[in-house]
Amino acid sequence: MFISTVAEVLSKTAKLTMDTVQTEQHRRAMIYLASLVYHRRPPEERDALIKVIDEHARGMEVETMFQSMAEVTFQKGIEQGIEQGIEQGIEQGIEQGEARAKQMALLKLLRHRFRSVPETVTTRIYTLRDPVHLDMLFEKALNAENLEDIDWDTE
Repeated sequence: MFISTVAEVLSKTAKLTMDTVQTEQHRRAMIYLASLVYHRRPPEERDALIKVIDEHARGMEVETMFQSMAEVTFQKGIEQGIEQGIEQGIEQGIEQGEARAKQMALLKLLRHRFRSVPETVTTRIYTLRDPVHLDMLFEKALNAENLEDIDWDTE
C-alpha cells in the first residue's frame, strides 16, 4: 500500500512542468524521501521504494543520494563522537581536579596538625582518587590525635 501510494504521488509530480526553483524543491523532496526510506521504512520495503524513487527522480541518481546521505550520517557520527569525547574529557578533568584539590587540602590539614607528614603518607594520599574517601579521611584527620589514629584503608 505504501509503495503504491509513493509511486502514484511521484508519477503525478513527474508530469509537472517546473521552473528552476521548483526543480530544486523537487530535488530536495526526493532527497528527503530517500532519507525517509533509508531511515524509517522496514528493510524489506527499501529495495522496492528505491526502485520507485529511481524511476521518478528526473535524472537524479538515487544511488548518489544514498551515498551522500551515508556520508552525512558518517560525518554526524564523527562529530557526535568528538563531542562526546570532549564532554567526557571535561568531566574527567573536573573529577581529577576535584580529587587533586581534596588531596592537597588533606595534606595541608595533616601538615598543620602534625607538622611533619611522612613521604609514605603523602604518596598514599596522592594515589587516592575517590572524593568521598578523601572527604572521610579529611574528617578523620580533623579529630585524630596523631597520624596513626587515621585508618587510611577504610572508606
